[in-house]
Amino acid sequence: MFFDRLQQSLLKAHRDGKVAAVFFVRVDRFKVINDTFGKNVGNSMLAEISNRFKQVLRQSDTLGRPGRDEFMVLLPEISKSEDASIVANKLIDALRTPFTVAGTLLFININIGISIFPDDTTDPEELLRCAYTAKIGSIEDGKNKFRYYSPAISQKAFKLLKMESELRLALEKNEFILHYQPVICAKKLSLSSMEALIRWKHPTQGLVNPSSFLGVAEQSEIISQIGSWVMEEVFSQKRAWINSGVASSRVAINLSARQFSSASLVDDISRMLETHRVDPQLFEFEVTESSLIHSMGDVELKFRKIREMGAKMALDDFGTGYSSLSYLRNLPFDRVKIDRSFVSNITLDQRDVAIASAIIELAHALGMKVTGEGVETKEQMEILCSINCDEIQGYLFSPPVDSDCMKTFLSSPQHPAWSKAVYL
Repeated sequence: MFFDRLQQSLLKAHRDGKVAAVFFVRVDRFKVINDTFGKNVGNSMLAEISNRFKQVLRQSDTLGRPGRDEFMVLLPEISKSEDASIVANKLIDALRTPFTVAGTLLFININIGISIFPDDTTDPEELLRCAYTAKIGSIEDGKNKFRYYSPAISQKAFKLLKMESELRLALEKNEFILHYQPVICAKKLSLSSMEALIRWKHPTQGLVNPSSFLGVAEQSEIISQIGSWVMEEVFSQKRAWINSGVASSRVAINLSARQFSSASLVDDISRMLETHRVDPQLFEFEVTESSLIHSMGDVELKFRKIREMGAKMALDDFGTGYSSLSYLRNLPFDRVKIDRSFVSNITLDQRDVAIASAIIELAHALGMKVTGEGVETKEQMEILCSINCDEIQGYLFSPPVDSDCMKTFLSSPQHPAWSKAVYL
């Protein structure tokens, strides 16, 4: 029906010399809502979203849903292309009021791609494709954003889709590997723990840093699959080290926003721990403030269950979000990690020293340990040690290394590969 109306509207717009617009609308994290609250709740929410959209659209406009978490809107006649942005903002505003689901307030975000007839194309199918492509581009701008189609967006969207396909193939071909970065005890200047970091062993590009692909992965469901692979690999590697007689050491695992939102997260962790027969106390799960902001369901319940297993929880990139104090007060974190942005200029800007010192004092008062990230110089280390930072992590001691090198570190905690930076 939508496509039939689109064809008829474009014929009329062409005959009358008018402008028309097509929207492709994506509801952010709808799958998470389905997984957390069930399909009946998801269907009710889709109906409510539709009702809110219809309240701001004209009778002559058409609203459709091609499936899953996407809607399409046809504006058969607008005065000029810029008027489409007025309607896009109305659709975004229509969802500002939270939804109440099972006694929980849920905030829904959307992204909108806009294509214009006849500016972008006169072909109905191509007009839909342009709107879809623009929607992909709008996701890069953040939540509740819209973008008009442009050839540049098309090229970028193609690259993003190509990257996503390559990531799926990389999972199938087992092209991902883990590196581990040592974390140093500030008082003893000895190996304290490590953080697991993913790398992509690309068949033509060599070792690819996660900054080049995780952003793309986080825009799609592939990030959940990658996150599951990382957990499974870390637990498997830990079991292999134990079997070979290597000393135990805590391993930190990063959880993405989508992964933390998953209703099956706690069960997945429990299953993997049992499968690989590893002590949960040897693991620490890191989340960012943005992960907590965008999570669905009972965050406190997940925290309690993970910690009841014996694993620890850490707040990563502390100080870069919006609700730091609230999270520290309400959630039982074991560790806070000072973001590298506060460490990089700590020898040059006294304000960064004051911020780092305040974070450490606050965390200690709440019974939490503190790790300083991104330490690259002895001077940075000295300052962090002087203000009682518990752990130091950064290239001063070691870049992330492969599992074989990490095994050497574990076997010989004073290995010169990282202890060369330490002076006694």
